[in-house]
Amino acid sequence: MKKVILLIIIFALPLSFCGKGGAGKSGGSSGSGASIDGKAFKPKKSLAYKNAKHKVYVMYLFNHSDVKCEDILKSSRRIKSGEISMRISVQEGGKYPAIGIGAWTQMGFGGDIKIKITKTPANKGDKLVMNVDGSFTPKRFKYKDKKIELDGDFTADFCGEKK
Repeated sequence: MKKVILLIIIFALPLSFCGKGGAGKSGGSSGSGASIDGKAFKPKKSLAYKNAKHKVYVMYLFNHSDVKCEDILKSSRRIKSGEISMRISVQEGGKYPAIGIGAWTQMGFGGDIKIKITKTPANKGDKLVMNVDGSFTPKRFKYKDKKIELDGDFTADFCGEKK
């Protein structure tokens, strides 16, 4: 139970801060099918890291390109006004799949969220590819009662390990 709670904190904490974001150059690539309440979400930038201690890969899908690897590797960051970001995370071997948006993270207990890493990065700058099949409807916060769906392959620039 402690591991599950810790993983929830790891996934939700990076996006729990608000404010202005930093600058950066565009990079990364988006996924195939993401939507918010039936409206397509087309990421402009996708970045990922690996939590070294827990062996969890975390991918972020952003609606802007003003974020860089250094931003997601910090323990916290300021969120750009108007930012929409989704998260996809899974432990090596497929354990603890989760998807999230804003301050809400949905764990995939019972097989309702399926995530498979189809391309594992060896080095910083390589691509991480995850195949995702999942949806959820947050019960609180900004996206309350809006159906969030992710379906297909999602690709991101790998930023390295977060310790």
